[in-house]
Amino acid sequence: MLNFLRKGANTFVVKLLLFLIALSFMVWGVGDYVNSQSQEPLVEAKHWKIGPREFAVAYDNDFQRLRQRFGGSLDKKTAETLGLKQRTLNAMINRNLILAKGHDLRLTVSTNTLRETIASTPAFQKDAQFDPAHYELVLRNNGMNPKNYEQTLKTDLIATQMQQVMGTPVHVPNLMVDNLYDLENEKRSIEILTLPFAPLVQGIQPTEAELTAFLEKNQERYRSPVQVRLNTIQLTTDSVRDTVTVTEAEVDDYYTEHKEEYRQEEKRRARHILFKIGDGVTEAQAMEKANAAKGRIDKGEAFEAVAKELSEDVSADQGGDLGLFARGVMVQAFEDQAFSQAQGTISPPVVSPFGVHLIQVVEIHPEQMRPEQEVKTEIKGLLTEKKAVDIVYERSIVLEDQVFSGADFKTIATDLNLRYREVDFFSRDDVAKLDAMEQNPKFLDAAFATQKGESSAVIEASEGRFFVLRVVDRKEPQPRPLNEVKDLVTKDYQQEKGVAMAQEQMNALLKELAQGAPWEKVISSQPALKVATSEPFLRDGQTPLVNTSLRTAAFKLTAETPIHNGVLETPDGLALIKLKAIEKSDPTKLSPEERQKLTADFKENLGREQLTAYLDGLWNAAGIRINYKVLDQF
Repeated sequence: MLNFLRKGANTFVVKLLLFLIALSFMVWGVGDYVNSQSQEPLVEAKHWKIGPREFAVAYDNDFQRLRQRFGGSLDKKTAETLGLKQRTLNAMINRNLILAKGHDLRLTVSTNTLRETIASTPAFQKDAQFDPAHYELVLRNNGMNPKNYEQTLKTDLIATQMQQVMGTPVHVPNLMVDNLYDLENEKRSIEILTLPFAPLVQGIQPTEAELTAFLEKNQERYRSPVQVRLNTIQLTTDSVRDTVTVTEAEVDDYYTEHKEEYRQEEKRRARHILFKIGDGVTEAQAMEKANAAKGRIDKGEAFEAVAKELSEDVSADQGGDLGLFARGVMVQAFEDQAFSQAQGTISPPVVSPFGVHLIQVVEIHPEQMRPEQEVKTEIKGLLTEKKAVDIVYERSIVLEDQVFSGADFKTIATDLNLRYREVDFFSRDDVAKLDAMEQNPKFLDAAFATQKGESSAVIEASEGRFFVLRVVDRKEPQPRPLNEVKDLVTKDYQQEKGVAMAQEQMNALLKELAQGAPWEKVISSQPALKVATSEPFLRDGQTPLVNTSLRTAAFKLTAETPIHNGVLETPDGLALIKLKAIEKSDPTKLSPEERQKLTADFKENLGREQLTAYLDGLWNAAGIRINYKVLDQF
């Protein structure tokens, strides 16, 4: 039924439409939260509220997205540890604040803007033109009507416009750009004193009683995953493709109507020699190098040989060969020159954001039209697939009607000549036994979002491939006995105890340092301690030995207080760090292009901070009250 979305799935309006549709399928977990709860508001402000059911839908939606990123292994407790619940709540509050402010300012969306937005949405078009009847059909098929959808769209457009306006700073002073450059390019190196976990963990041998107590204390970690048993029906273009016929006349008509698609634009193959600007090299100096190289070529040396010797581009080893390219691939200055000179000629020096180039055009492939005979097979395949997709879409509507009537899945599949399959119990952790479509994220989401005895919607897994499923049985998470999870429990127990032992020992070392013990004495006090010195590193990025926590701590240190006052975690153990050196940056080395990019990046970051500050003000003025008793029930 969602076949109409396939061409416009990335547009703003279609994302909104998908969100509205998703609401009807995401309520699988809502009952678990709200059936036995009071319906008192979760959030109250002066002019609006957020109810528990509204939050449950949004929270489950966010949870499913995050769970997919974790490969399906994320549970609600871990998600809460990651702060998902609060992030969902904050996002809902921020949206309501923005909309309330828009209402106070009497902001609205004009009828023309609304019409243009809807008309430009591919989901509502036929043959690239807006079709009012199709628009209403799409909404009707998904339980919506134009009035409600357009009101929701208006609201979203207002919220988006408000956020864009409030998140756009007016001006960024050069001094702030210099400070940002200094922050981003200052380098530091540190000494790292590490106590590895491994030797400590290996010495921990828990008893059965200790493991049992650990399991009882941490039951949520080791619960069995949700399992479902399904009946499924699959509808694909493979099942109808053999029934499709495409006539010669249809091929002719398609070629005539889409002739421009078979126009091959002009392409050129070129070599270049690049002299970079920056890192102490001025444009004038790079230009001088380019002119000298051109002089050698003009005297008879091969362009390719000079490129191999002098070019500062990665293409130097290939004699500067850049291969075939069309317009729109290279930067503008390079493209303008390459497409204006004759084959075999050498350009004068050309300045681009990358530096100064010499360009030699090696081949020219003129614009041409591919003849129909050459593309006939391609067009026939395209039309066959299009017809097959249309047939599948029509059959999906019939399938949906029959499923909605409550008919037996096996009977439906037999009547419609579709693939029927019974799938035994599985969880998100053991999907390998499923077939290709059943491993599709949309299928898995539907399988675990549908309650026992209920059927999903008819869902398009990918273009021309639909499925519907019925959950025959469902096993909820249950505590598992120790004999099923003993290896995992043992490993976690050893790790937890090892970390605690390491923390105790490192705290003792930190106390010695605080009391005046020399760093050199402390680092040699225990055989298990490992000492290493890092390479100079930036505030952001990746450096061997230095993870995010070490990097953050290092940039808080000063020459006066060179030792960090806390124990830090590394992938292999716990660490103490000492500042070794600071390498300051030099903003005067910024090229105009680098300064422009840095200014744009800073403006974007400043815009986010500006929006955050604005939202903070709205929070304070709105008198927001959060009912944490209701929130704790999720």
